Amino acid sequence: KPSLALFAFLEKGVHWPWQVRANLQNKDLARKVGIPTETLRLISVSLWGGGKNTRTPLHSDCMHAIIIQVAGSKNFFLCNRQAVQDAVQRGTIPQAVLDYAATENFQVDGDQNHIFGLSAEEPTRIDGELANLHQGDALVLPAGLYHDVACANDEASLSLTVRFEFDDDDGKVNKFGSEEQQKLRRFLLKLALKKAAASHYQHHHESSNRQD
Repeated sequence: KPSLALFAFLEKGVHWPWQVRANLQNKDLARKVGIPTETLRLISVSLWGGGKNTRTPLHSDCMHAIIIQVAGSKNFFLCNRQAVQDAVQRGTIPQAVLDYAATENFQVDGDQNHIFGLSAEEPTRIDGELANLHQGDALVLPAGLYHDVACANDEASLSLTVRFEFDDDDGKVNKFGSEEQQKLRRFLLKLALKKAAASHYQHHHESSNRQD
């Protein structure tokens, strides 16, 4: 059964790529971390854990999501549908990635740098951007945005995923509007400030201990 104890065991005792995912029945955790649930319709809340070098291939999801990095770090290679269409036309990405957007349609061995040519002057396979998530960081993933996710090569990763939709007064799902974007920006800013304050406190605490 997925648990923090299982994650700790896998982190220390398993030396090959692994991943585990657990859906949380209680969605109160999303509210406790400050997600503006009064304007979002929560679909699911889940924990995801993966060993070092674990990678989830390029795909997209049909729901918006907020990813909060709890422990370790992950790299998100992000690209839009137009970039995928262009890559399909060049023959560097399978047509199935565009048609079905599922992880099983892009099973390519190697790390993200090798697969996408991140260190090259020009993208070797597809145009995109890399987002690095460290402990305390958060990333908003709009529905339909393609992403390829890899854990760091030196530590396991644990993250919280909150999938959501917007509701208008008639109960219809809306796309990201300016008001929703502003509320999510405020949430991310608060999260960033909390992380900065925690980092400052930890640095001050460590400095005090060294002086003692």
